[in-house]
Amino acid sequence: MKSKGKIATWWQDKFIDKETFEIVSGNEIIFEPDRYELIIVDIGEPECWACGKQAIGSLEDEKQQSIIGIWNSAKGLERCHILSKQFGEQDEEQNYFLMCSKCHFDSPDTKDKKNFFQWVIYRRHHNSFYQQIQQTLKETANMKGLEIEDLCSQLEESEPSSYKVVKMVVEKSFKSCALHGQHFSMSSVCAGIIDELVSYLNEDGKSKNE
Repeated sequence: MKSKGKIATWWQDKFIDKETFEIVSGNEIIFEPDRYELIIVDIGEPECWACGKQAIGSLEDEKQQSIIGIWNSAKGLERCHILSKQFGEQDEEQNYFLMCSKCHFDSPDTKDKKNFFQWVIYRRHHNSFYQQIQQTLKETANMKGLEIEDLCSQLEESEPSSYKVVKMVVEKSFKSCALHGQHFSMSSVCAGIIDELVSYLNEDGKSKNE
């Protein structure tokens, strides 16, 4: 099996043609943002090529500071076949796509590559990792009888530098979550975030009233 680093290097300058759903190289096209989708947004920042979820890197020595080393050390990315071996595809870099485990599981396995790349484009624009977080936060707040928009408004009113509070809330939320296998589930983290945010707003309201 090809290494993640070699796979990323092969795909570095590749685009998806959103009209034909074929793969083209950057030197073969006149770039049109509405037609061509760059697969690797930043070669130095490994992420899922479908939903955009950022991978976790662990550089252990200077040799891993190469592009290949960065991708080889990136945790949370799986080598996914575009076409399955049962359809006769070879073990080549161009038949692998680097994705998170969720996208790997969700991606279509058919004998037509267009189905795969159509799914990738749709995932990126309609169900990206950050859109999934937004939706799960909204659903979690509703589950608790709250509105995420109201909580965000309260936070902005109580704390002008809300970024620091959000960072603190997220860090605390992980401490209240258990692992599902090797990962935290999105629903666990979002529940922790909502709980910690409500707790912060309640404490902040009390301190202002004293």
